[in-house]
Amino acid sequence: MSWLNSDASTPEGVRAIMRRFNLVAIAALAIITSFCFLTVNIGWFQMPWVASRTDALIFVSQNLTFAGLVLWAHVFWVSTIRSTPNEERWQEGHRPSPGSKLDFAQRVTTNTLEQTAIFALSQLALASTLPLDFINVTRALLIVWIIGRFLFVIGYSRHPFLRTFGMSPTLLPPILAMGYAAWQILVG
Repeated sequence: MSWLNSDASTPEGVRAIMRRFNLVAIAALAIITSFCFLTVNIGWFQMPWVASRTDALIFVSQNLTFAGLVLWAHVFWVSTIRSTPNEERWQEGHRPSPGSKLDFAQRVTTNTLEQTAIFALSQLALASTLPLDFINVTRALLIVWIIGRFLFVIGYSRHPFLRTFGMSPTLLPPILAMGYAAWQILVG
């Protein structure tokens, strides 16, 4: 994995990193698209009670419950580290030492907060624009998002560049979902 040793401050290093990032993003997009296709065609997560936009919003709210649990788990992780004896304590106006467990946990939690907000907006956008027969795709995207968050933490804990494996499934679906919703709003 020579690309992990690439120097991001040089043009050559950036190119090596971006080549790998692009490959991961394309692979993630192919997997996510296949999963959503199967979800629709096999009928996974289909809820017969979803018959109106209000029902779609309720369904999406259920999805957001699980995204909220992921965020809660991250916040709990930070608070556990803060309360552990002999661990660095966060103090008013000071950041934790770079590289400490607390610093890592806070970085991941801050990113998860940001990604949860983006994911929530994309879910709401889909609830308002997706045909009701396809609302089960929002549940498939929830599963992809949760897996992406786990891959992000695992990859980031090994090397900062490896967080790409979790960032792609976390960020790509909401971007595509909001793009789809915006298109539907403009042309619909």
